[in-house]
Amino acid sequence: FLADKNDFDKWEKEIEKIEKENKKRKRAKQELLEDPPQPERRLPEKSDDDLKRRHWHKRSILLEEEQARAESRRQQFEMEVEEAKKLRDAECFYQRVSVDYRGRMYLPAEFSYQGSDFARSVIEFADGTFLTYDGYVAIYQHTSNLEGKIKGPVDKRREDIASRLASLTDIAFDPKGKFSEWSDADKPYCFLRACIELRDAAAVVVRKEMESGREIHPSEKDWVNKMVALCDVVEMETRGGEESLMSHLPVELDQSSSAFAHIARMMNDDELLKQSNHGEVWSDLYTGVADRIRRDGLDDAREKRKLVKVVAVPWSYGASTRTCGKALKKFRKEFPEQCSYLQTLTNDEVGDLAESIVYHLRAGFPTCVAYTERVWRAVDAVANREGQEVVGWLTPTGFPVWQRVHRRRSVQSRVWGSEHDCRLRAKLPTDTINWDSNRTKAPPNLVHSLDAAVLHAVLWAGRVKNASYPEYDWQVLLPKESDDPQDQRDRPYEPEYPVITIHDCCAVPATFTPDLRNKFLETLGMMYTGFDPMQMFLSMVEQAPFTRRNIDFNWIYKAHNAIS
Repeated sequence: FLADKNDFDKWEKEIEKIEKENKKRKRAKQELLEDPPQPERRLPEKSDDDLKRRHWHKRSILLEEEQARAESRRQQFEMEVEEAKKLRDAECFYQRVSVDYRGRMYLPAEFSYQGSDFARSVIEFADGTFLTYDGYVAIYQHTSNLEGKIKGPVDKRREDIASRLASLTDIAFDPKGKFSEWSDADKPYCFLRACIELRDAAAVVVRKEMESGREIHPSEKDWVNKMVALCDVVEMETRGGEESLMSHLPVELDQSSSAFAHIARMMNDDELLKQSNHGEVWSDLYTGVADRIRRDGLDDAREKRKLVKVVAVPWSYGASTRTCGKALKKFRKEFPEQCSYLQTLTNDEVGDLAESIVYHLRAGFPTCVAYTERVWRAVDAVANREGQEVVGWLTPTGFPVWQRVHRRRSVQSRVWGSEHDCRLRAKLPTDTINWDSNRTKAPPNLVHSLDAAVLHAVLWAGRVKNASYPEYDWQVLLPKESDDPQDQRDRPYEPEYPVITIHDCCAVPATFTPDLRNKFLETLGMMYTGFDPMQMFLSMVEQAPFTRRNIDFNWIYKAHNAIS
């Protein structure tokens, strides 16, 4: 008789499973014959010396792992320093942008603004931008975000930096001597770079005040003299009678709790939207979860919040506890100075910590669980459809996403490695579709495709409008025409300044942060009001009728802390 190839694959797996069980039984029987069971003996109680040795052994393993991570980071740092030195003398350089199957934009992995804290700190815009008052305010907020010590509304963070301006400029004048004051920041090198920008910008303001006849307090004399002298070397420009710094610093704009916010809009949950900091009142959902976690030794509130955030981001769109544990291990490797407690844990204990955090997340955010399960059901509908091998959908900007995950088979071999044989392993794809992986990948991929669509629309059109899709009830985002009849440009709202994309956020010159923030928020609100991506996804994947829900647009005018 004829059988489907998939049936043969299933039979082969069943046969392999039975053979493994038989071998296991034979091995157990042979061991029993060679070494018959002995009478049960009571183990002696462990002495203090035994406990000390056990503790020492555990600590030695952790120290070896910590040493290996430190050596790896040092090697990476030295490679990046050499690359920076090569590019330092160039007038400018370009980097190729690639787009993956979800629409996310990537820069080169080895040395780019999407790389390490050091790489991000030394890369800047080739052309300077005249620094306005809005630019000064944006740099204040940017500096506070990089330091990471103050959590709260954006106004509070700006005021904190303004009150410490003199001490921050001292860091820029003497980075080595003030090392202890900037090395414990969330992103120390980027924070140092922001302090340098604050110093240069403040120097121009101080010189203006001195020229206007401001009196200097004796205690400020040395500092003021240094600031005024600095104006001879920094890049400045005068426009409309105003003198200001020409800033090259990329200032980052990031959507607060973006994964939770996207899920809140897709599931039409206003309460989760407020929790993800998209309401009128400032909120920090990571701190709320961290306050409920109790573990011996984890007393630093700042570290506890970081660990919760590391787990919450992948968990929010369906990642398993095992994947969340991997995220904690990756964070420990890349930022050991920010996780002193995590450094004391074995790999098994890291997994226990991830499980504890996931437990509190599931209890606090049932909407995320419901979102994941709803997307899984949609993928199951594709799997049960005869002849279907791919899960596909369109983003609001018309970008096609095609997800098809194949099963893989392990292949290994030995090759000569100059001193001894090396075992190489690889996992090659087969012709069989892995629907389990398709289910787990779909929830995060849907979120990633939507945050990519926001950046696509902002970079391509600036401001957008909804337009009907031919022959369907769907709508797509298109450029919005200018209200000025004299404006003849094809895309009048497209940003006319450089933008660096960082997955779901971006960096721009400080002066243009208010403009890009408004474009970002308006596009985000328009996308969910006119397009309803969740219903669109379900309509395409499940081949069901599309019914757009009534989703509020006015929240963007109240979300003062949504883009920070």
